[in-house]
Amino acid sequence: MKQTTSPTWILFASGNSIAVELSLYDPAKERSRPIEAYIVSEVGADLARSASRAAETIYATAHASDMTPPPTVVGYDFPGLESGSSISGQSAGLALALALAKKLWPAYDPGPVAATGEISSAGNGGPLKKIAGFSGKGEAVIDLLPDGGWFFYPTANDPEIPEPLRQSWREHNIEARPVASVAEALAIFIPGIVPGGDYSAELEEEAEPEPEPPPVLNWRRFAFLIVFAVLLSAGLAAAVLFQARRKLPPPAADKPQLEMPAPSESGAKKNTPAITAEKKPETGKKPEKKSATTPVPASETPAADSPKTTAGTMEKLPEITLRGTSGVAETMASKALIKLKKALGSDAQKIADISSIDGRIELLEIRERWNPKSEKLRATVTAACHGQIHRRNGSTVALDLPPVTVSGYGSMEEQLDNAAALISERIRKALTDKTGGLPSKAPEETSGSGHGFE
Repeated sequence: MKQTTSPTWILFASGNSIAVELSLYDPAKERSRPIEAYIVSEVGADLARSASRAAETIYATAHASDMTPPPTVVGYDFPGLESGSSISGQSAGLALALALAKKLWPAYDPGPVAATGEISSAGNGGPLKKIAGFSGKGEAVIDLLPDGGWFFYPTANDPEIPEPLRQSWREHNIEARPVASVAEALAIFIPGIVPGGDYSAELEEEAEPEPEPPPVLNWRRFAFLIVFAVLLSAGLAAAVLFQARRKLPPPAADKPQLEMPAPSESGAKKNTPAITAEKKPETGKKPEKKSATTPVPASETPAADSPKTTAGTMEKLPEITLRGTSGVAETMASKALIKLKKALGSDAQKIADISSIDGRIELLEIRERWNPKSEKLRATVTAACHGQIHRRNGSTVALDLPPVTVSGYGSMEEQLDNAAALISERIRKALTDKTGGLPSKAPEETSGSGHGFE
């Protein structure tokens, strides 16, 4: 479904912010947890823990208020935040929780929200800890939030707020609310949520993160690991034995006879091919010395047009850059780049006139649904690629590929890999076709579904 809720922002001590986007999925039947959360792109373990804690807190608070949502899988995404960024700290927990609540109960959406606060535990309404770097976050909301926007922060940080900052909030009509827990924030705009009791004791003493449940021993995986270890050991032993045998000197009969000519015992001249070098001198004559023009077998003579000396194979591939317009698209762009470089390895001569390729991959639609009839997970990914191709003569040509759609059983990650393979193949064909590798004009785009993230 399209994003219909108002924006929710995570705040940073530097004064920067980033919007939260999320999608809700139906969990697979074999999943026993009532709610699970994951982050689409790689942005560090702290933010991943915050997402899991936020989802668990919302589910537990709703259950305590008799508003339990159905089993859900939550996928968080942060457009504009590059994959591989490391976000330290867990103060994003409150913002992630409120973004999920607005998605689950859109009828009670209060409007644009910015929030900061670390959730100490999923129970008791999700108590909030005091955070560091509050000053930069408090000032950031003045320019970030529109008129009437909401700003939620931990009650423990309230005493340190200077009056000029509070006055700025009032002048910009910002609803700044200190809250002791996630449940207290929810109760402000969602009727029926029980705000909970006194959390002062938990605020004074920072709670340790909840331990992860012990892993369940899977005997099939354990047996597979044993078999894999045995096969790996056998392979290593075979490799060592093979290398040892290669280092042994060959038998005398197999030595290539390329030594200098030597006189024979009988003194008779023996006519043999030059490769054996067993030519014997005539009686009374000194052995002939091998000159620089000694015949060499044709197989050892470097050919004038040897592949090692041709200019085509010595050329390098053009500089290729593929970027994504979001965290998921960035992951897909990385996969497509690897596949494209590998595919173009044998086409260096065909694209010798290209100096660089700059492409942008955009995800138009992502769907992931559990099929109750087949009891399998099915995913669909639609993506497009746009960019520019730069020739060595200085000209530039647009690279606009029609959207591609892949769909099948499996997770979203599997279909992302399939879509990346298809896009890389489309780019390769656009570069190496019979017209010279470059389209004369941008191809017409096919109409996509336009559903956006679902």
